[in-house]
Amino acid sequence: MMVEKSKNILRKRKEPKRATDVEIEDRRERIVELFGEYGEKKLSNADVAKTLGVSVPTIERDIRAIKTDSFKWVESLAKEGYVYECRMTFSRLSNLTRRLNRRILMENDKMSTDDLVKISGQMSKLEELKISILQQPTLYALRLAMKKASKFEDLLVGE
Repeated sequence: MMVEKSKNILRKRKEPKRATDVEIEDRRERIVELFGEYGEKKLSNADVAKTLGVSVPTIERDIRAIKTDSFKWVESLAKEGYVYECRMTFSRLSNLTRRLNRRILMENDKMSTDDLVKISGQMSKLEELKISILQQPTLYALRLAMKKASKFEDLLVGE
């Protein structure tokens, strides 16, 4: 009789719900957002677990996985030559911005308002290119930014 009761008790326990890969990825993105918003020192793993409705060990596993993925990502960027190309791209974009700014300063009295507005707009677009690279750090994004930047050089002809 006692054996039957223990079997019934075992049967009544539910297996913990396993998250799908999509749910895990979403949860990890949310963890990164929370720590980005509040900082790791201000937010405990228990706070994050409570917010997301999971256990502390789940959060700890997710954080380890996030860190591992981050290291792999940075390593892959380095192997692809991203760091060098990033430096070269930012240097070129900054140089173009300086040259456009110098043109405005030196030729301000000779330029029409339309030209000033056009150059100011181009300078804003160069800054947007920098931001887009930071938002999507890939070699493709760098090369696309360089391609777009070459169009701005047309404004500097005859400098």
